[in-house]
Amino acid sequence: VVFNFVSLEIKYVRDKKLYGYEEFWAFPEETLIRKLGDCEDTSFLLASLLIASGIYDRYVRVVLGRYHWYGHAWVEIETREGWYILESTSDSPLEVGINAWKKEDGYEMGYNPELYVYRTTCELVGYKGLYDRFILYY
Repeated sequence: VVFNFVSLEIKYVRDKKLYGYEEFWAFPEETLIRKLGDCEDTSFLLASLLIASGIYDRYVRVVLGRYHWYGHAWVEIETREGWYILESTSDSPLEVGINAWKKEDGYEMGYNPELYVYRTTCELVGYKGLYDRFILYY
């Protein structure tokens, strides 16, 4: 339900068109009010709503990285079957194989993580796994 709300109700718009800047990170509340945003805006909104819906924050992360060498952001959620990629810029209801993939399958398709962002920590990652972890102060 949360994924479908974000994917169907929030329209993808590039930062340059929406804000006049090449890159601008909106707060989830701003994205929710405008119902517009790009990949990191919809990813942070989706992650916030998943946590607000009761999913333990350790099982939800925003991933900053690359998709086929272009800068991108997406959400990953841990389930009993492992981590899944949720593509928050999709404009269709949740469907595995269309806008959600097992993490390993998504990484093979071209999703390349560089930074995992949890509610209170970040982890630098790469091809060899975890490089560093640091606390977010807010």
